[in-house]
Parts: sequence; structure tokens; C-alpha cells
Amino acid sequence: MLFLTLFFEEAEYFHIKNVTRNVDVSKGMFYTEFSQLYVQVKINDHPGYFDYGVPYELLDKVSFVQAKINDKIMFTERILRNDVILPVFFYRIKFSEDFGEATSFILTFTYTVKIDQFVNKYSSLFSPDQQADFRESDRIYQDRTLKVRFATTLPVPYDVSTQILKIKHPLGKLVSYKTDSAPRENSSSIITIGPIQYQPILEVEHIDMVFYAVLPTLEVNSTRTVIPSGFPIRIGFDESQVGLVHVIDKLYFKNLDPSPKGIRRSRVDIAKLKQGQFRVISEITITIPKASNIKIFDRIGKVATRKILQKQDHTIIIVTPRHLLFGQDTGSIFIEYDTQLTQQTYQDFGFTISAAPKISPKAFFQNIKTCILPPSTSSEVQFVSQFPLAFDENLYQQYDFDFQNRNGKCTTASFVDENIANSDVGVKWQIEQKMLENRVKIVFCGIFVFFLSAWCIRCVLQC
Repeated sequence: MLFLTLFFEEAEYFHIKNVTRNVDVSKGMFYTEFSQLYVQVKINDHPGYFDYGVPYELLDKVSFVQAKINDKIMFTERILRNDVILPVFFYRIKFSEDFGEATSFILTFTYTVKIDQFVNKYSSLFSPDQQADFRESDRIYQDRTLKVRFATTLPVPYDVSTQILKIKHPLGKLVSYKTDSAPRENSSSIITIGPIQYQPILEVEHIDMVFYAVLPTLEVNSTRTVIPSGFPIRIGFDESQVGLVHVIDKLYFKNLDPSPKGIRRSRVDIAKLKQGQFRVISEITITIPKASNIKIFDRIGKVATRKILQKQDHTIIIVTPRHLLFGQDTGSIFIEYDTQLTQQTYQDFGFTISAAPKISPKAFFQNIKTCILPPSTSSEVQFVSQFPLAFDENLYQQYDFDFQNRNGKCTTASFVDENIANSDVGVKWQIEQKMLENRVKIVFCGIFVFFLSAWCIRCVLQC
């Protein structure tokens, strides 16, 4: 009774007039949900927050939550409520001070969920010891089949008048779906459920979908280190070097397809596997900013089998790994290059760059880490990133011609789709004049000591 009373009291604050939810499962290894709620404020004396419910089964799978009220990004906090006996957890969206006495607002809520349930007996993504037996020709073309389950109704502690759900699935790859929610309609690549009228508080209904994954899928761990050049003090420097940024990309790959069992990796077997939805990855395309002085390595050494295409504003690198990437095979590519990024506006220097390079075939980023180290002579440093990426890790490093450590920061994230991985991050700074003057003094003192030592040695030799 306490539970019901509590939520009836919360329902007095807000009323959700309508909900539109769009779920995209067409990317295979993860799905993205985007919801838009039109909310009416019934009592201005509300607690100052709005609770958005998510089924508890997604607790450890949800990442990159973004909430906006009237297009303004809001602070969210994941909470587990002891007073809730249903399998639901919440994201608490706290209102800003300028919310005032608004009578209504539009809430948009977005999050990404990793899909980790497989129904294909030949799949070995989470069972590495189980291998796909490709000795029978009909199994060559067997797709990896994914199963996903999510709520068709929004579990919130408020009254909901109308809601509708639209699910985008891979065209021609849907195997089946099952739900008790009605009405529903399946046309081409869209499943529509609703409109559902007057949903009871915190009611949760589900849909189960089975579909073929888009193959192949690369799992990528990416580390990008960005090192802008310092203020030039050498005589006769080239002004074009001022804006140079040195970038180090370290990429670790894994083919998520099942591992082939009983295959001799002969030309015939490889040809069959390539026909079977391109299960074998023979080349990887990496897109980076317009680059020069490009060096490409792997764990063994320099990679010679690559093609570099220079475009107007970017560079495309096509790399052939040392060995074909069969299912569950791993590989790595390390790229170092210079790119002209830094811009100057009055006393400010700065640049932006994507958090990770763009990769083909389709990639799911298991982890990304992006580190930026501004010059050691910089001051008033400001790191910028697009939500949900945030610079929350300090990094101290010293490079050639640095007289002291650079004070950098890193942003890290897990379970990232390619859209978030390609979001821009950047830094802005000013040159610390006093530090620069001290640096110039040290350089000239070093030059003076060098010539003085040479003169003294010459005098000693002549005596």
C-alpha cells in the first residue's frame, strides 16, 4: 500500500500527454532508443526532478544517456529506488534553476544498449570455446542471429495518455518478433506498436525480436593521443608548422563472427567464407584528418600493404592486415601522422578532432580513449567535448623540446557506437608569456654555455 500511495502522489505532479519512442536495432551489435515526451505540470510545487524508467534487465547494458528539456541538456543521475518492487530503475532528471513555473515541457531522452544475446548455435561471441563448423557447405551462409528484448511501454511513475513505438530493424533480416502489445503493424523495415491509450503507472510490456546481424562486425578498442606543437622559438621557423598537431592512433580489432571450425584456410574455403556475407575481413578502411608524415605499424612492425588516398579535407587509409581476420581473430594497427588543425584567434589557440577515427567495415567501439596534451607553455586551458564524452582523467607527459610536463586530459568511454566515437573533442589555450620568456632564456643560456665551452676547449688546446 505504501508503494501504491507513493506513486499516486508522484502522479499528481506531472501528466504525460503523449510519448513517441523510436528504437533503431538495424546496426546489429547495439540499439539506440530516442524518446520524446510531452509533459504537463499539474502542480508547481513539484520536487524539482522527473524520473524516467528503464527495465531493470538493461541496468548494466545502457550507456550514453542524454536528457534534454526544451532542447537544453539536463543533468541525469541513475538511481535504484528501494520503494519500487517492480523490475525498473530510473534516470532522475533534475530541473535547472530557470525552469521556473513552467506549465509544460518537452523531454527528449536518448540512450544506447549493447545487444549480447545470441540464438544461433554457431555463434561464439560470448562462448569462445564453441566454434562454428563450416565443413558443411550450407553452414557457410549461416548468419549470426541476434535476439533483443525491450519494453514496448514506458515504465514511468506518472499517468500516460497516449504512446507509440516505432522499431527500425535491418531490412530483409528480421526473423520473427513476438509481443502482446496492440495495435501493431510491420511494414518493410519498421514495426509500429500503438497508439496505446491510458497506460497504467509503471506498467511494462515487452517485445522479443530475432534478426540476422549485419556481417561482419568489428569490435574496436581505440586510443587516440593528440599532441599540438608548442610555440616556435627557433630561428627561421616555418610559420606553417605552428598549427601542426601530432596524432597517434592505436586500434585493436576483433572480428565478432563465429570462429570457423574444421577449415583448412585454403583458397577454396576462404572463397566460400567470403561469399557467406563477407565473413572474412581482408582489409580495413580508416579515415583520419588531412594528414602528412604518415607511419603505419602493427605489433610486428611497419605495414607495407596499405593504400593512402588524400582527399580535400581528410585522408583515407586502406590497410591489409598481415593475416585475414576470420571469426574471433584479432589484429592491431598503429598510425602516427601530422595534421594542420590548430587555429589562432587573437591570443587563443585551439582545435577540435573526432574522438576516434572512422572505420569500415561497420565497427562497434568496445572502448575509446582520447587524450589531448596542450603545449607546456599554455595557460587558461579549456577542454571541450560533445555530450556524453567528458574529460575526466588527468595525464602528465613530457615530449621532445618540452622543458616541463604537459598537463593533459583524457576522455574514456565504453560500449560506443560509431556516431558517438566520431563526436568532436578539442582544447583551447593561451600562451603563458612569462613561461615562454623563461624558456627563451634557458635556450639562449644553453647556446651561450655551448659556445663558451667550445671557446675554452679551443684555448686549452692552443696552450
